[in-house]
Parts: sequence; structure tokens; C-alpha cells
Amino acid sequence: MSTSHQLSIQNVALATGLTPGVIRVWEDRYGWPSPKRHSNGHRFFTPREVEKLKQIALLVKAGTPIGDLIVNGIPQFPVDHRMPALPGLKIVSARTLPGAKGPVMNALRDDLCQALQERHLGRALETIQRARLDLRPFDELRVVLIPALVGLAELHQQHYVLPDEATLIAAIRERCTQLLRRFPTQGSRVTLQATTTADDGLAQAVAGLLAARGIPTRVVTETADVQLIVTLHPPTGLRDTHGVTLTALPCNGCIPVIKLLGDDLSSDLLMQLAAPAMAVH
Repeated sequence: MSTSHQLSIQNVALATGLTPGVIRVWEDRYGWPSPKRHSNGHRFFTPREVEKLKQIALLVKAGTPIGDLIVNGIPQFPVDHRMPALPGLKIVSARTLPGAKGPVMNALRDDLCQALQERHLGRALETIQRARLDLRPFDELRVVLIPALVGLAELHQQHYVLPDEATLIAAIRERCTQLLRRFPTQGSRVTLQATTTADDGLAQAVAGLLAARGIPTRVVTETADVQLIVTLHPPTGLRDTHGVTLTALPCNGCIPVIKLLGDDLSSDLLMQLAAPAMAVH
């Protein structure tokens, strides 16, 4: 039986595009993956192992020999180098988000999106560092930090993964937490909650963006009285809450983050976010 933390080889095959036979051959011939087994002998895999298998599968599809990717039973990822281009992989939504004006902002946005499209973690992190020096805090959020998260959501939507994307999300979360301290905190605050740990970067970025627009905001961990649910990927089902759900990409029943980025942000939307309980009446 599979749970959210213990996935059968059949479920792993569906998630990665590999066949169970290929997964078994890699295990036998190269020593990885090395799943644990239930008492009945059936293999089970953790979500982390599945993410690594997705990355390996993409690299093999792009032409990298499997023998170069699993060495001494350990998967090897070209994290700091440009990965092979894959046909059809495009970063579009992040590239066309509003907020980038002028050559400096446009260059930063383009460099970021190109790095994500090429799955180049090092360049994406470098662009985030440049934005700290070249942009004001509000523009930093609109031009680079939030688009980086939207770009990651696009990669997942196209069934691609940025190697070690947790490093990028952690860097964004840390920077957004720093920026949030620069904005007003007086008054009644809107409460945000990330759906998962991976969504916390987007929650912190949205909190900073709302605070910069004059809506005091805080990210909470408790479920009570949450007004805005933030998730990087489309939710499988909307939660039973009086709050609003905000997503990186458009999703039925949710508010996409693009609605927060334009210069002409409507007062109605601001009111909806500032007092979400009113939105359900």
C-alpha cells in the first residue's frame, strides 16, 4: 500500500515517466535508487527519492548516459552547470508578469527566466543577488523574487524539475523575510499561511508585496483565523476556510499572484485580501 510518504514502484513510474523495469535495472546495476521494502518484500519510495528520480529521468531523456549520473550508488546532478536543453521547455508566465520596466529590470527578469528555462541554479541565484543591489525592495519582489517562484511552478506544470530547487526557494524565503521587516506593521494584519514548507517562499513574498502596498501582513503557522492560503502549485481541493487561496499560476477558485503585481491593483481586490471574510458573502 502507498501513502503520501511511501510510494509504490508503480506510482513512482507514473510520476517519473520511467517503467518499473527501468527503475529495477538502475537499482540492480548501478546501486541506486535504494528503496526500502515492506514486510511483503515490495519496494517503497519516499517523495525525496521520487524527485531525484524525476531529475535523473529528465537528464537521461536529454541524452546524458545513466552511467554518468549514478556513480558508486550515488546520483550526481550538474547543479552548477547548464543542463541539456529539452524540447518544448519554456518559461512564459514568469517572463510576462507585470512590474518590469526599463532596461535594468527587463534584463534581470530575462536573465532569471533564461536561467530557469536552462535549469541553471547558479545563474538564478546570481540574478537574485544582483537584484538586491540594483532594485528597490518593492521592485525586487515584483521583478525577480515572485517571478522566480512562478517560474518554478511553470517547470512543475511542464513536468520538469530544477535540480536542488529547495536551495532557490530557501534563498527567496530568506530575502523576503528580510524585506518584510522594512514595511509598515502597524494596524490589523492580514494573516497568510503556506500550504506546505515548499510554499513558504511564496507566502513570504506575498506578505512583503502586500505590506509594501500598505496592507500589514504576517505569515502564520497555525490554522485558526487564516485569511489567505498561499500555495505554489494548484491545490487538489480548496480548503474549508473563509479565507482566499492564492496560487502562483491561474487556478479555478483561486486568485493568481499576477493580480497583485500590476500598477493598477484594484481597490476591490485589496479589500478582498484585507478582509477575506467579506469575499464569501
